[in-house]
Amino acid sequence: MNQADLLALIEGAAAKAGISTTTFGRHAVNDGKLVGRLRDGKTVTLRTVENVRRYIEELDRKQAGASSSSPEAAGERA
Repeated sequence: MNQADLLALIEGAAAKAGISTTTFGRHAVNDGKLVGRLRDGKTVTLRTVENVRRYIEELDRKQAGASSSSPEAAGERA
């Protein structure tokens, strides 16, 4: 995975979760400047990539849990 791919992955996950890329970086790897550094062409370690992927999986699980517990997901009407 190159920087452009990682950046696209982060930006997409942040948008889907409704959070800023700064917040994403802070939560994923305790670095609010992560995305800015990637945009500047800086590299990251494999550990950072793994932590980013883990955080995206966590966000996906939370969103899946939230949508399955909503009345709309259960077919109920308000």
